Amino acid sequence: TVGSWTLGPAAGPNTLTAFANGVTAVTFTATAAAATGCAARTAHTLGTTSQGTLALSDCSADGFFIDLFTTSLGTSTAYLFRQTAAFDTYLLLAAADGSVIAENDDEIPNGTSTNSAIKAFLPAGSYLLGASSFDLGVTGDYSLTSSTTSATVSGCERVFVLKNFSTTQSVEPADCVRTTAPAAPIYGDAYTIFLRAGQSVTVTMTSIQVDAFIEVVNNAGAVIATND
Repeated sequence: TVGSWTLGPAAGPNTLTAFANGVTAVTFTATAAAATGCAARTAHTLGTTSQGTLALSDCSADGFFIDLFTTSLGTSTAYLFRQTAAFDTYLLLAAADGSVIAENDDEIPNGTSTNSAIKAFLPAGSYLLGASSFDLGVTGDYSLTSSTTSATVSGCERVFVLKNFSTTQSVEPADCVRTTAPAAPIYGDAYTIFLRAGQSVTVTMTSIQVDAFIEVVNNAGAVIATND
């Protein structure tokens, strides 16, 4: 009978002894090396703080160093991920297959903070977090934190979502506001979704209190579609 042998999960020597009737036992030893560079992953537990350091030996993408973390989420809700450091941080969130879900440079746009934060509505599952820097070739210490957060969207905050997402929210004066005539002011919430080229998505909005209106724009701010 032929079997299989999987090394790991820890780095170091792994030993397997094979037995068969009438044959002398044979011992095999193999050493699993710790993953380095872009293959390295560090487990991050929701609700904790992970300390890390961008270093010259880290994974490098076009000269930007990045540390990758794996995290598992047990429920479908809103989550908040933050990266803080003395340098200008850049945080990424991706699905387990590496497809990008969200990214952020400054948690307060045009503000005084250069820390990064991502609020995202996510289903239960496994995800990747990428801790990096906004500027090229930066090294240094940082902290990565995570938690569940309010499912309410308000204050014109940037919220990331995936396909098949639905939510119940309210349009309020504290939301994003459009002051362009002829119909001003218009209040609304904004959601960001990453799509691959050629991928389609249908967006719907229903309300019994307001005349629903949807506007789809690209990352450059150009209007792609509207519906009243």
